[in-house]
Amino acid sequence: MATTSGRTVGILRTIAAVVGLHGWLAGLIVVVATLGVAGVVTQVTPPPHPALADEAVDELPAYVLEAPKWTADIQDAPLERALVAFDINTHDGTYTDDEDKGELVFHPTFAPLTLVGPRDTYRTFDPSESGGPWTGTVELSPDGRYLMTGHNQRTQLLDVTTGQTRMLAAGAPLAWSPDGRQAVLAHFDGDQDAYPVSGQIRVVDMPSGDIRWTVPLDPGPLPRTVDAVLSPDGSTMLVQRHGDLYAYRRDHGVVWKRSTNIDGLVGQVSWKPDGRSVALADHGLCMLATDSGEQGKCVQWKPQLLGMRAGVQFYGGPEVLGWDGDDLIINAGRDVVHLSETPEILLRTPRDTRQVRIATSGVRWTARQPGPPDLGPAIHRYRPIIRIGGLTAIGIIAVIVAIRLRRHIRRRPPAG
Repeated sequence: MATTSGRTVGILRTIAAVVGLHGWLAGLIVVVATLGVAGVVTQVTPPPHPALADEAVDELPAYVLEAPKWTADIQDAPLERALVAFDINTHDGTYTDDEDKGELVFHPTFAPLTLVGPRDTYRTFDPSESGGPWTGTVELSPDGRYLMTGHNQRTQLLDVTTGQTRMLAAGAPLAWSPDGRQAVLAHFDGDQDAYPVSGQIRVVDMPSGDIRWTVPLDPGPLPRTVDAVLSPDGSTMLVQRHGDLYAYRRDHGVVWKRSTNIDGLVGQVSWKPDGRSVALADHGLCMLATDSGEQGKCVQWKPQLLGMRAGVQFYGGPEVLGWDGDDLIINAGRDVVHLSETPEILLRTPRDTRQVRIATSGVRWTARQPGPPDLGPAIHRYRPIIRIGGLTAIGIIAVIVAIRLRRHIRRRPPAG
C-alpha cells in the first residue's frame, strides 16, 4: 500500500508543479490523495494471517455486545479465531409476488453477524455481501476457525483467520463434525416446491468441500426439512426427517430407525463425546443410546432454569452447544447455561439475539468479566468513510486540476 500511495502522491505533486497550483492547494491534493488511495488499497490488499494457536484455551466472556456500526469487518481484519458468533433479530423483511402460487412470499432480513474472539476482539461479517442471499443458517466450527453460512443449496465458508470466503457447491450447511475436520451438508433435488422431496445428505472434508460419503433422502413429503449430526469418530450419522429418526453407518446403511414424537436433534454437538449417546429434545433433554435407539435418562432443564436467581430468558427448545464431562452446555433463548447440580449462566447475549454459536474446543467452561471491546484497527473501522470521502475529494481536485491545465495551455504563447 505504501508503494502505491507514494507513486500516486508523486504523480500529483508533478501535476501540481506543472500547472502552477498554489502551495496550499498542492498540499491539499497530496493529503487527499493519501487518504483516497488508503481507502481503496485497504479494500483490495490481502488481509494479514494471524497464527491460530493449537493449544489455545480461552474462557468465554460473561456477556457480549452487539457490534457497533464502526466495528471492523472480519474480511479486513481477521481474528485468531471466533469464540462466539451471533446475530440480532431484525423483525423485518420483504415480500415478493409468487405468480405460480398467487400469493405474497415473505423473505426475512438478517442482520450482520457479530464475531467475538479472544481478548474481547470484535468483528462483523455480513454473509449476504460476499455470498448472495443468506438463508440465516450459521454454524461455527468447534475450534472457531471456520464459519459456515447457508445460501440456498450452497454453503459459504469463512476462514476467520484470513477473512477469505469460498462457496461449497455440495449443499446447505447442517452441522460440523465434533473434530471440525468434516461437515454435514444437505442437497435437495429440484426447486423449493419440488414434490416429492428427495436428495442427499453429504459428509464433506473441510475446508476443501470434497464429498467423502453420502446418505440418500428417499422421496418424502413437503416441507423439505432435515437435520443431522455426525458421531465423534465420523462413522455414523443420525438423521431426523419429520417424525422419523435414522442411524446411518458409513458403508453399512441404516443401522436402526424409530418413529417418534421427539422435537428433534438439538445442535451439531448434541452427540456425547464418548459416542455412546446423543441428546434429543423430548419433554426435556433425553439421552438416546446410539447403538440401539433406546431412550435413556432425561434432564428436565426448564425447572432448573426457572429456579435460577439470575433469571434466564428462554424461549423455544434448547440447543446443545457443548459438554463438560456429563454436564450439558446449552443455549436457552439468548443465554448460554452450564447445566449442572447448580446451573450457571456462562454467557449473556444482547436482547433480541436470534441465534448464538460458540466454539467448543479449546474453551474453558467458566465465565470471565470482559474488558472494553476491541473493535479493530482504525484504518479498517473507518475504511468506508475514508474511501468514500477520499475518492470524492480526489474527484473534486481532479476537476480543479483539469481547469487549471486548460487555462495554462490557453496562456501558453503560440509557437514561432
